[in-house]
Parts: sequence; structure tokens; C-alpha cells
Amino acid sequence: MHVRESVQSWRDKNPDYVHLLWDDADMNEMVKTLYPSWWTYWKAMPVNVNRADVFRYLVLDSFGGVYTDADTQCLRPVDTWIDDEDLAEWKYKSKEVERTHKGGDSDTVAFIGGVETDVPKNRTDWHIYYHAPMQICQWTMASAPYHPIPARAAGNVFHRIAKVMRAKGKWDESYLPSVDAPKLTGPAPWTDAVYSFWREQGINPEAMREFGDRGKVTSDVLILPITAFSPGLMQVLTTVFGDMGSKRIEDPAARVRHMWKGTWRPT
Repeated sequence: MHVRESVQSWRDKNPDYVHLLWDDADMNEMVKTLYPSWWTYWKAMPVNVNRADVFRYLVLDSFGGVYTDADTQCLRPVDTWIDDEDLAEWKYKSKEVERTHKGGDSDTVAFIGGVETDVPKNRTDWHIYYHAPMQICQWTMASAPYHPIPARAAGNVFHRIAKVMRAKGKWDESYLPSVDAPKLTGPAPWTDAVYSFWREQGINPEAMREFGDRGKVTSDVLILPITAFSPGLMQVLTTVFGDMGSKRIEDPAARVRHMWKGTWRPT
């Protein structure tokens, strides 16, 4: 599927939504206007894909809404993403997990993410391939404005870069073995932000592995199972860990299909 068709799928499935496409100039202007203290660090990022990563955190922080990459296909209207079973109570260490957001009610969901990878617990070699055994999708997400997870992800990236710049006076690629977009600005800091939120709620992210087939709400954060945003593993994308619980693209639980264009990869 061409990127143009992918973008159109979002318009077709969500006709009542406002759809915005941001180019590099738009992103630069937003950061310069709304995050002037971070502008120097924004410009210091090695490549545009790093800025595209951080932009999604910032735009959700400032405006909220649904962010998705251009190489994703909408399979279900956004308004149908949350199934009743995703909001059902669940237990962690034999205790019911608190769903109520402070200042909100039990039906409040202010953030939606999805599992990207979920390496089986009997595999210990996940670190060769991933930042964490269970990563959170970074190509599609939804958030209310000013939610702590997007803000924390962006802040982690900028503070990381700022630390290097203060020490060396400029961006130095020796900071990492190579400029690795997923680790510097992509799924790694995004997953870390979700993990940090879970820990604040008393949940060990390691215990969330082998996530299962229904969503889990913690406070006002809903994380959907792997099939929601990452369906079709071993159908359209082969992994060394098998399907990791991902069902086929045609499964009704699939909300979004990632087309795996891999534009972040160096050519």
C-alpha cells in the first residue's frame, strides 16, 4: 500500500476527525514557538527522523489527539478502538488495579498505547534486538494534552542530548556506538516513559510480559494488546521470536496496520 493510500485510510475511517499532516517546516515552527527552551537541542539532533520521533511526543503534549505515522493503515475507526473488555478490572499480584484517575472518574482514559513486541519469558536474548522485552508502539498513540507520558518521553530525550552538549560543547556521535534512532528518540524513550508511569502506580513492567489479548487500564492509561497496533507478525513481518501473541491483520482486534516502510533506517 502506498503512503498516500495509508493516509487516506485514516480519513475514510474517521470522517468526523480533523486530519493534520505536518512537514519539517511545520514541526520546526511548532517547537520554536511552543518549546523555545528546547530549540537548541531540537536543532542538535543528528537526523530528521530523530526530530520526527520527538515531534509526536510534543504535539500530543501540547494539543492531544491521535498521532500516527504516514505508513500506517487505519483498520478500525478510532472511536471503536476501546472494547468493553479493555476497561474491565484486572489484577496485579492478586489485587485489583486502580482505574480511577485523580480528579477523574472510573471511565476516564487519557492515554492509549499499544504493545509492539512481547518476547516470551523463556527467551533471554531479547536485548540483542530490542530495548526492552515488551516495547510500546511508537507509530500510533493517543493522548489528552499535558499527559505525563508524552511529556516525559520528550523530556528524557532532550535531557539526554543536553547532558552531552554541556559536557562536549556540541553534539558528538560518539555518544552512542552509532546514531540509532530507535534507542535515541524512538521506541526506547517512549517505552521508558510508559514503564516509569507503571512503576509510579506500583506495577513492575517485567510482570506485564506475555500481556494477553485484552487491554489493561492503570489509572488513566490504557495499553492495548499487541494485535491492536502490531498485527500480522509472522504474516507480513518475520521475527526471531515468532508472532509474540500477534494475531493476523484480518483479526477484528486489529486497529492499525503498520506498513514497515522503515524510513528511519539509514540508506
